Amino acid sequence: MDEAQLRFVNHASGGQGTVASLPQLESLLKVGDPSSSSNTTPDLVIIDFSINDVTMGLYMGKRSGITSLPEDVEAATEVMLREILTSSPASAILMVDQECRGLNTKQRFDTIEAHRRVSYAYGVPYLSYGDMLRGECANESFSAENAKYVNHVHPGHRTHQFTADALAAFWWRGLSLLPSASLGERLNVTSPDGPYVTNESRRSKFAVCRAVCRYDARELYGQPSSLNESACGTLSNVTVVQGNFSLYEDRPGKPGWITTGPVGSAIEFGLNFGGSPRLTLVVDQSYEGFGDAEVTFDGHPHSSKNRAWARGTRSDSLRVTTAEVISFNVQQISGITPGFGMWPLSRNQRMRLTLRTPGKFKLRHVSSC
Repeated sequence: MDEAQLRFVNHASGGQGTVASLPQLESLLKVGDPSSSSNTTPDLVIIDFSINDVTMGLYMGKRSGITSLPEDVEAATEVMLREILTSSPASAILMVDQECRGLNTKQRFDTIEAHRRVSYAYGVPYLSYGDMLRGECANESFSAENAKYVNHVHPGHRTHQFTADALAAFWWRGLSLLPSASLGERLNVTSPDGPYVTNESRRSKFAVCRAVCRYDARELYGQPSSLNESACGTLSNVTVVQGNFSLYEDRPGKPGWITTGPVGSAIEFGLNFGGSPRLTLVVDQSYEGFGDAEVTFDGHPHSSKNRAWARGTRSDSLRVTTAEVISFNVQQISGITPGFGMWPLSRNQRMRLTLRTPGKFKLRHVSSC
């Protein structure tokens, strides 16, 4: 391996589980320069949403009237694996669960088993640190300091060392088993064909919408201005209409369209829609210092018949910041579900996001289909 060139790209983002990642899959799977069509398919995709899938995102308690279960984790995981296997058939996949504590807790164990079942069904390699470190991977291995805080789901240094040791053993064991012949001659690419393993009605909630227009902060951040043609999905079709909204990284590797006020700050995205108009937003939700924004179309920010809310403030007591997916059936009429009466195949629509309460608001992704 003296001549091997290894490039590792970390697309992890705090508080983001499987569901929040589904609308962003296309950009998450790109490892090259977004302005280039070459060198953008990864050889290996490592997926690890274990802790967020178990303890945050949609999977604990009630969020906006929705109670989610390990069965939802299983369905979303199947949608993700099947999508990657279809869109990137030459990419190998490794599914990882680094949840390492309290495996006797039923919800935690059921969620881990959901990942495992789907991985096995599709022939995707699966690595569980909890299985490798049984005996050491217990509550006692978590830092006592962490236990004093409400957000104590993150392990202390001792558990980090255990998982690092396990991962090193896993990689070196794999390398020792590599055949001497060309690996390309022996590759057996897993196929997404065949029957599904999860419930269709659950799976349909997480179906990846084929975007007609997609504005992804990670993909567009730092893109050369020469690419900003006047077209759907490009930066030149994003307009700050009032106050302050900017595309930047508030933390390294975590860009978004961000405002810290004043109230009334507004940004617009040009969108086209398909035959069944849908709108998907991915926003940060936090426990303090964040505000709420209003979603409108056609420049009518005060019309009660044509608006919906994107909440940046959490509705629970968890002291964490997570990425949340907000989906709208914009074809339906407001008052029945969050909708706008959008006609199928509508073009050149302007979606406006307006900060309505004091605080910070961060938008990671906008897409229409």
